[in-house]
Amino acid sequence: MKEAFREVKRELVILAALSVAFAVIFRIIYYRESTLTVIRTLAAVFWLFIIPGYAVMLNWKKELGLAERIVVGSALSAGMVGIISYYTGVAGIQISVHWLLIPIILIILGIGWAMLKNNVQEKTENEKMN
Repeated sequence: MKEAFREVKRELVILAALSVAFAVIFRIIYYRESTLTVIRTLAAVFWLFIIPGYAVMLNWKKELGLAERIVVGSALSAGMVGIISYYTGVAGIQISVHWLLIPIILIILGIGWAMLKNNVQEKTENEKMN
């Protein structure tokens, strides 16, 4: 379990470096905009798509590399955010809280699912050894 946390910590450092690289790219692309606007846009992209997508794709850590999980997870997160946002709006939850609520839910579900899967795999491995 400690090894998994070390691996996630290493990957989060890589995600931080990726955000810096994106900040430079966004600043070049949006050179006419203020720096604050560029940072807010980048933060929104990371908060809504990349971080929840990374969390959801934690289950496929052994099968896919980090870059693949980020790309697939971002696309998956974009779709899930849109669908969940639609249905939470239909359910009556105000759209002003979707930007906070939906990514948190996806992150918690992704991490919880990965931990549950890891625990089940450890149990089956322990049962096979006994």
